Amino acid sequence: MPERSICYNLEPYNIESANVESLTNFIKRLSEEHVIPPGAFLREFIPRYSNEESYEERNKTNTIYSNFTKGYAINSIGKKAENLSEILNILTGRDDLQNLTLLPLKTLIEISDIRTNLYWCPKCWESENGRYEKLVWNLKVVRVCTKHGCYLESICPSCKRKIKHLDTRTTRAGCNYCGKEIPNDLVPQQVEELELEYQKYIYLCLDFLIYEVFATQKGLEGENLYGNIKYLIENCMVGLSIKELAIKSNVNRHTIFSWLNGSKRISLETLLKLAFSLGVQFSEIYSLNLTDIKLIKILELKTTPISKLESKIDTSLKVDITEREVYLDKVINENSNPPQSLEEVTRSLGYKSIESLREHFPEKCSLISKRYKEYKRNLRENNEKAIENQIKNEVYKCFKTGVNPTIQHIEDIIGINGVFMAKRFRAFRRQTIEEIHKIKDQEL
Repeated sequence: MPERSICYNLEPYNIESANVESLTNFIKRLSEEHVIPPGAFLREFIPRYSNEESYEERNKTNTIYSNFTKGYAINSIGKKAENLSEILNILTGRDDLQNLTLLPLKTLIEISDIRTNLYWCPKCWESENGRYEKLVWNLKVVRVCTKHGCYLESICPSCKRKIKHLDTRTTRAGCNYCGKEIPNDLVPQQVEELELEYQKYIYLCLDFLIYEVFATQKGLEGENLYGNIKYLIENCMVGLSIKELAIKSNVNRHTIFSWLNGSKRISLETLLKLAFSLGVQFSEIYSLNLTDIKLIKILELKTTPISKLESKIDTSLKVDITEREVYLDKVINENSNPPQSLEEVTRSLGYKSIESLREHFPEKCSLISKRYKEYKRNLRENNEKAIENQIKNEVYKCFKTGVNPTIQHIEDIIGINGVFMAKRFRAFRRQTIEEIHKIKDQEL
């Protein structure tokens, strides 16, 4: 009889394809099956089964909250992804949960290739498996859902903030900031035909890589792809120059030259752009040796599209320098509460960057920035004092009623999730408890 697992042995979604779910999504599903919040699941189960020294040596609260503040790292290529997938394998009795992270692809990707916020397709969330997050949506190169032909979303329509992968209030259907459910009737932005073709090519390549990992049960040899595509460029482009390849693929030619001479490593997105323009699939060249590659004839380069999301062309309307100065003076002299930030002023003038303003009006920009920072500092201090008063009152109530003033209890009572993530509030709680003990000792 097989050994019983501590947690339910959930079957991951689509583990052999590019539609595989992410590890953060698996954690949410697993906590739902056990009818506990993701925060409680991570807090109660993860430290007990971790062999990582940091879990024992560091404050457990800090370690657990880092899973929320840096939840994207759970799906990534670093230590956090390794540790959590290992622990979850132990808890569920599985041995394949590392395939729900990008670890098997770490020879191909860098940290800079990975997103730090949650992205999703509104149409997929409307129809599939109770809104599950696909692992490939964590890669910056994936901007489109090829099934529905629309761009991925990342911003909550209610509070306009980018959603995290995990939070103490995380649910699979709602925003972790405002708590509101993401509606099913979002109208996604449709994708142009050329970019959709390119994104379908990316999905095919990623599908091959993920299946290759699952079928061989080992990591990818990334240098095979890099080396073979480099060989194609250097030896098989008939009558075509590097400059022409750079134009067609929308890659800086200096980047290509630096990569070819070995002084620079290119990103996964650049590799995909070059392969797309060369007209080759990863599946065609991954396992080929150099002799086989000589048989490939490159007759025509394909044009790689520039996504609307990555376009650097600034189409916003700008006002002339005199009008800018008048507007800045108006902002400085007004007594609005809250005051405008320099970023808000910049957007009001139709610019995406504050550098043009700083260049012409450094003193005025400094005044606006200084006033806003002072406002934010005062606001933060007032909020912190109010929270400290709440904590103090609840700790005193706990001692009067004979309840243990634990972090979790106080957090639940005051209704501010994650408040003790800050060292200041943990220290204030301990200080308040010590004060009460001193008062009791004096009374005795």
